[in-house]
Amino acid sequence: MNTPRPPEQGSSLRRMALLFGSQELLTRVTAVLLSLFAARTLGPGEVGRLGLAVIVSALISMLASYPESAAVFLDRSYGVSRPAREGSRLRGAITILLVVLVVLGIGPVADLLGNALDPRTALLVRLMLVLPCLEAAGAEPRIRAQRALHLSYLGRIQVGGVLSYVGLSFLAVAFDFGVLGMTVAQLVATFGTTLLLFRFVPRTTGEETAAAHTDVRAAVLRNSLRLFVGGFGGFLGARLDNILVARVMGGTGLGLYSMAWSASRLGVAVITGAMNSILGPLLPQMGVDGAQAAAILKRGFEHFILAAGAFSSALVIWAPALVSLVLGEKWLQAIPAMQLMAISAFCTPIVTMAGLILTTSGRAHWIFWMTVAHLASLSLLVPRLAREFGVAGGALGEVFATLVATSVILGLFRKQRVSVAWLDRPALAWSLAAMIPSVLGASLVNTEASGIATLLAIAASGNLGFVLIASRHPPFRAILGSVATHGGNLRRSLVG
Repeated sequence: MNTPRPPEQGSSLRRMALLFGSQELLTRVTAVLLSLFAARTLGPGEVGRLGLAVIVSALISMLASYPESAAVFLDRSYGVSRPAREGSRLRGAITILLVVLVVLGIGPVADLLGNALDPRTALLVRLMLVLPCLEAAGAEPRIRAQRALHLSYLGRIQVGGVLSYVGLSFLAVAFDFGVLGMTVAQLVATFGTTLLLFRFVPRTTGEETAAAHTDVRAAVLRNSLRLFVGGFGGFLGARLDNILVARVMGGTGLGLYSMAWSASRLGVAVITGAMNSILGPLLPQMGVDGAQAAAILKRGFEHFILAAGAFSSALVIWAPALVSLVLGEKWLQAIPAMQLMAISAFCTPIVTMAGLILTTSGRAHWIFWMTVAHLASLSLLVPRLAREFGVAGGALGEVFATLVATSVILGLFRKQRVSVAWLDRPALAWSLAAMIPSVLGASLVNTEASGIATLLAIAASGNLGFVLIASRHPPFRAILGSVATHGGNLRRSLVG
């Protein structure tokens, strides 16, 4: 059976990391530019309407995506084509069922969201139901690409789709088509991406032999259920706080809160996307408990926690100046929420690495207990704090819930005696300590009284302090030196 071989831990893996990291960075930066442009042009109310429509569509996409992920995570002995076929068929069936249920149940959805779902938002929700259908149509080539480790094809096609969406959305907003134009732009870009997947992802032949498994569909179903038990709560937890804020504060409050949430996750999302794109398909073929995988996971955590600390410290100290200068006065209420959510962003590497280990080793259902604790904390804290303190209160509730979830997942690893050798505690401590100058600098910032030169000087000092302190830790010093010396590899990995 002709099965793909995982890349070695050397230059090919580093090159893949550079490629996906660069592509993820480009994707996030262009998305942020679009968000800023839309925020200044449309205002919190319109952004909140689009956010609600995206939540409903994303919920369907996530529920339908489990068979696709399950097919990718199957053991390499299952081959490539049969898992791709079964995973795509199951995703398509679930998507159709969920879209029909939402169309028939738009009334209860309106009741759930309260006054946030006005007629214009309901129209956007119906339009966005086309998106999960288009995503389901491209599932089969996506699974083939990941199981055969044709990751460069997949990465470049997805980046092309994002750039198309961003470009079309800029035109839609510039020509006053508003959020309706942005919605249509996303549908057009996704349709184009699906066509490119079928056109350019190589088809594998000859990998199914007499020794091939006969229970592929059953295996995909089993893995899908495990992923659902462990993963759906996490997906819902990433959006439940938005729904709770919308119920308490309406569309405008949701616009402010979602902007703060998106800004706080921008930096860590770049590395999260790259790691998921690489380690998700790779770990099932390497064996999560193997020595090679353990070394890669530990090294990955060192990079991840350093980047999370750097971004969180920058967010804390730069948020007042950036919001005032880039977004404008109508978004000033989002500043405290952004700074508070930097704490949640710092916890992301722990939760992400733990989730990767469990989902790629057939133990995704263990995450259920973490998600229960997270959802319960969000439901208990966010509405109460949002009523009392507004957008900042909602953010504070989200931070507490994230800390609870992080504690639960680490406790689960210890209770089940799963190795946490990847959790480099010195790296965690040094990254946290390096954030201290930025936190102290943020306490000195007064956006209204300080001039732009003062704001920039304080922010730069905080960033310099982070680098000086982080560089005292030898692994961080090596990472920073590698970034400074070999930064040109980012450009070459994209075009090479």
